[in-house]
Amino acid sequence: MIDIDYLSTIDKLWLASVGADKQVKLWDTAKYDCVATFDGHTSRAYAIRFHPLLPLLISGGWDSSVKLWNRNSKKLACLLVIVLISY
Repeated sequence: MIDIDYLSTIDKLWLASVGADKQVKLWDTAKYDCVATFDGHTSRAYAIRFHPLLPLLISGGWDSSVKLWNRNSKKLACLLVIVLISY
């Protein structure tokens, strides 16, 4: 596990994690259970954050991508590719 974040809602405490396995995982802390695994990074994922208002998880990976995952549908909502140009 490389990074974790948490979100407290009215009825649950959620935990999200990312790691060298390239996966984003969503955990229900009351059940101690992984409720969703998001696959899509082609390299190590290194950062994860919950959006404070929308049902989104935001992950960053060494594959130069930032992915927005919908927590409700458990699907990829948006992909951003970072391109660094040096002059």
